[in-house]
Amino acid sequence: MSGTTNEQRRIFDEKGFLIVPSVLSAAELERFGAAVDRGVVARSANDPRPLEERTRYEQSFRQCINLWEDHADVRPLTFHPRVAQIAAELIGVPSLRL
Repeated sequence: MSGTTNEQRRIFDEKGFLIVPSVLSAAELERFGAAVDRGVVARSANDPRPLEERTRYEQSFRQCINLWEDHADVRPLTFHPRVAQIAAELIGVPSLRL
């Protein structure tokens, strides 16, 4: 484990998420955030159901699996080596694919 601390792993284990400052630059956050937003909107566009007709899970989350496959501007985030390294360290595995 080269990048995360024991305290970060404890917080992740306790809360299920961790905010790690400075992993991505402000420009990357803006670019990737906009790219993901566009991809989610495009993927969700064909679901005409109003919120109250969706399952509780669907009301809470918009799950878009493999968004990078049809939204090339999301690919660099999905395969970002530092993000993947931190995620792997937090769950205690040598490597993973996001």
